[in-house]
Amino acid sequence: MKEPTYKQTFIRLKNILIRPAKEWNCINMENGSINETLPFSFILLTICVLTRFLSVLFSLQEINYEPAMKHAIIVFFYLFGGMYLSYLVMKLIIPHFFAGKFDSKVFKLAAFSATPLYTVNFIVNLIPELFLIYILSLYGFYIAYTGVRELYNAKIKDSIYVAGITIFLILLFSWVIRLVFFKILAV
Repeated sequence: MKEPTYKQTFIRLKNILIRPAKEWNCINMENGSINETLPFSFILLTICVLTRFLSVLFSLQEINYEPAMKHAIIVFFYLFGGMYLSYLVMKLIIPHFFAGKFDSKVFKLAAFSATPLYTVNFIVNLIPELFLIYILSLYGFYIAYTGVRELYNAKIKDSIYVAGITIFLILLFSWVIRLVFFKILAV
C-alpha cells in the first residue's frame, strides 16, 4: 500500500470523527500492517507539534526557541507515547477477550481511538484558552467502541470493556508522560 497523502489523512480524520462506524468498516477492509497505519498518526502528530511550537514561540514577549522546542518535544512524546504504550498494553489484554493474533488491529484501535486527543490538542495549541475542551478527548471511547465492534465482531459487553480500557490507557499514559517530561525539561 502506498503512503497516504495529506488529503487522504484529513478525509480519514473527518470520517473517523463524524462517521466512525462507516470508517472502521473501511479500515477493517484494508488489512494493512502497523507500518501502514503509522503515517496517519505521524501526520497528525506533526501538525500538533508544529502548532505547539508556533504557539509557544509567538506567545512570549520575545522570540525564544528553547521553550518552544521543549513544549514541542513534550507534545510529541505524550501524544505518541500515550498511544503507543496503550497499544503495547492492549496487545497483552486483547487475547483475554478475543482469540487470535491481532497486532495490526490492536494498533489501529489505539491509533484511531487517539484521534480525538490529537484533534483537541491541535485546537488548544491554537487557542490555549479553550483548554476545557480536553474533555472531548473522551469521544475516543465511542470511536474505540465502534472499532472493537467492527474489528473483532465483538459483543456489546466486550466492546464496552475493551473500548473503556483503551481510551483510559491512552489518556492515562499521555497524562503521565506529559507530567514526567514537564519535570525533566523544567518547563
